[in-house]
Amino acid sequence: MRLNKESLLLLAYLTFSFLTLVKPGYNGFPVQLNDNISYLLTLLFGFLLAFESSKKIIKQEFINHFSRSPYYIIFLFFVFLSFSVNTILGLYEIYTAAKTLSFFTIGVLNFYIIPLRFRKSQDVEILWRNVILFLSVFVSIVAILGVFEFPIFFGWNSFDEVIAVIKMRSTASILFEPNIYALLLMFGIFFAHVSHYTKEIKIILILILIIGLFFSYSRGAWLCMMIYVGLIFYHNSKFKKILLIILIIFSIIIFPILLNIKEVFELLNLDNPLTGRLDLWKLTINKSLERPITGIGMSSERLNALFLTLGKNYTTSHNVTIDSLLTNGWIATFFYILTFIAPLTREGNSNTKNSYFKYFGISVLIFLQFSPHNIGGASLMAVSTALLFGKLSLYGK
Repeated sequence: MRLNKESLLLLAYLTFSFLTLVKPGYNGFPVQLNDNISYLLTLLFGFLLAFESSKKIIKQEFINHFSRSPYYIIFLFFVFLSFSVNTILGLYEIYTAAKTLSFFTIGVLNFYIIPLRFRKSQDVEILWRNVILFLSVFVSIVAILGVFEFPIFFGWNSFDEVIAVIKMRSTASILFEPNIYALLLMFGIFFAHVSHYTKEIKIILILILIIGLFFSYSRGAWLCMMIYVGLIFYHNSKFKKILLIILIIFSIIIFPILLNIKEVFELLNLDNPLTGRLDLWKLTINKSLERPITGIGMSSERLNALFLTLGKNYTTSHNVTIDSLLTNGWIATFFYILTFIAPLTREGNSNTKNSYFKYFGISVLIFLQFSPHNIGGASLMAVSTALLFGKLSLYGK
């Protein structure tokens, strides 16, 4: 792959968006940047990339893409409305302005501009895939070696709760949160699967990533990858009706039996469903009904203060849909969720690899209900989520 100005800007953009996830103070990894610096550098290279890439896209391509996928633009209108109303009411904060700006700039770049470049230049998309694959394998190796207490790598890990049954620590590797680490590995597994590497290399890469994913202890990620594998298996099977019958039998008979096995029950931590999130989601939805049109705005301080009244020291409900209901209002959220769903429902994605992207998109959308990564976010996983659904939005009719 030939490196040019655009690919170098994309590489810098992805690198600094990754460093937003390597937060100082969580572990001893030697490469760490201040949150504000990594965020500003991501924005800077994002602007430069948008300028460079836009020169290679004709006006009609922009118009066609916007008309095919208008929901994010409509969502941005309501985000602007929410920001304006909250500012008039005296709820303006610098963080709110920065996050709103990110939705209008980074979001448009990732969902509209870069996917158009994917279509015209395969090298641009391959660079994204290779960066994700390299980083996911790297952090997975660091996690595995850290869990087994190898020198140096042990100190690079952000350890979390103890995994039941095996009594080993779960980890976020060099990142700051296990679900973010898990989503990076999900993308890595997918890109390894659809890569042009030999079968032997694919097996090695996927095995490393699966072991790393296990030590994330992200049950949501486990579930979503099982869904992806199931969809792929169903897609390639000649006996689809038989598979459906087996799935129904498994769901009704086998699955409940497995859950009654003590070790399985403990491993999945089912005595505390979704680690207490069901109650959090219910309380958050009730709060969102107090301001259903404009929401409370994208203020982390305001969100934290609200969640503290609910007895939770959080800045998120850990659900992308419910977060949006609270911060942007119900109307904006309707169009935001359509931004994700519409690309998955388009006809015409008959190409096998395109179908794989669609199936992975389904698994990612489900995972976002456990770990929010917004299209307008500046972190690598938010960027990759937007790129994935932006690419999907160009498929089909």
